[in-house]
Formats: sequence, C-alpha cells, structure tokens
Amino acid sequence: MDIQTAKEVIDSFHEAKRVWERLPELPEGIVSSHITTLDAIMALSDEGKDVCVSDISSRMKLPRPGVTRTLNHMEELGLIRREGDPNDRRITHIRATGRGKELYRTYVEEYFTSLSQKMGNIDPADIRIMIDTIYAVSDALKEERDR
Repeated sequence: MDIQTAKEVIDSFHEAKRVWERLPELPEGIVSSHITTLDAIMALSDEGKDVCVSDISSRMKLPRPGVTRTLNHMEELGLIRREGDPNDRRITHIRATGRGKELYRTYVEEYFTSLSQKMGNIDPADIRIMIDTIYAVSDALKEERDR
C-alpha cells in the first residue's frame, strides 16, 4: 500500500468517528457498553436462553470480569436484574428490566431500523467489504502494537 492510501484509510476512520458521534445521546449515566450488553442479553433471550454472564461474555467476545462490572453497573441503574436458578444456586440468570427493554427498543430497534433505511441504497456487498476491512486493519495494527 502506498503512503497516500494509508493516509486515506486513517482519514476514513476519522470520518467514521464523526458518524459514531452522531449516535443519539444516551440518558445520563448510560454508556454505549450498556446498550451493547442489552443487545446481547435480548438476542440471547430471543434464542430462548436463560442468559448467564458466560453467555454474554462469549457473545460479546469480552472477558467475564469486564462483563460482570458492566452488569453490576447496569443493575444499579435498574437496567437488568439477576435471578438465581431454582435448580442450581451457583447459576444466576440475567434479565432485562422494563427500563432496560425500553432503552433497547429506543437505542437498538428504532435507531438501527432508521439507520438501515438511510443506508438502504448502499450495496450490501460494499457494506460487508467495509466491515471486514475495518476489522482487518484493526487486527493488523494490533499485531504491530503487540510486537
């Protein structure tokens, strides 16, 4: 890759950051990790699972301690509740509360429905190439940093 193209890659990431900054403002105390965690919880629930920390951790490809910290904060905010498994006291199930479900509806279902309509004229193959390329660049830069 030539230097000019490398510069354009970084410039496009800067533009992507501007797109990220246009996301709807979250309520006070709510951060994006709460929304992505709610998304994982709701998706797992829709699959018929009794959701546990390990399920969320696997789904999000994040370490359990970090997921547990996020869930603790979400519980303090009333977004989730923990329920013990009646058959195994070692297991705790995670459920979205009414407030958590409302945030999910507003910030995931409604927003991403709107976003998908706005991007409806972009070729899905181009979108897939963009996604795959961003992750490939990220992986390449991680490898560089880890050397």
